[in-house]
Amino acid sequence: MSRFHVRIRTIYLIRAVLGLPATIIHEFAHWVVALVLFSHIRSFSIIPRFEGNSIIYGHVHYIPKLLVFCIPISLAPLIINPGVAWLIYLYPTNYILLEILRWYLIIIILFGSVPSTTDIKYALRGLFSLSGIIVFFTVLLLYVNKLPPFKLTI
Repeated sequence: MSRFHVRIRTIYLIRAVLGLPATIIHEFAHWVVALVLFSHIRSFSIIPRFEGNSIIYGHVHYIPKLLVFCIPISLAPLIINPGVAWLIYLYPTNYILLEILRWYLIIIILFGSVPSTTDIKYALRGLFSLSGIIVFFTVLLLYVNKLPPFKLTI
């Protein structure tokens, strides 16, 4: 193993430790929405681990009842992480060190709301599944039927 490779692993590990609050909330968001949608949770982890040359910060392996449920499960951190950051924002402190910690948590949790490539892959998998296409066209038809009729006035 080269010296450069060891340094990269150390940087990844430091980044994983500093981002642990975001990882916890990100994975917890997947877990909660998967449970609400009656999905079977196979495994859950917030412990960072190396896989080849990359690092996996955490994971939730689930089996959804319908593939369309992959969409809200995969994109749950986009809603939950900003919600948690907002709750932290609501409670300022009078101590400078606690304020620094509070703003660090707000920023890191907001960065943790960004979907991973795996999250995007599973959301697209749910969208282009049979159940996803049925839900998409049902919502589209409901939306189109709610629009007022088009009137041409000259």
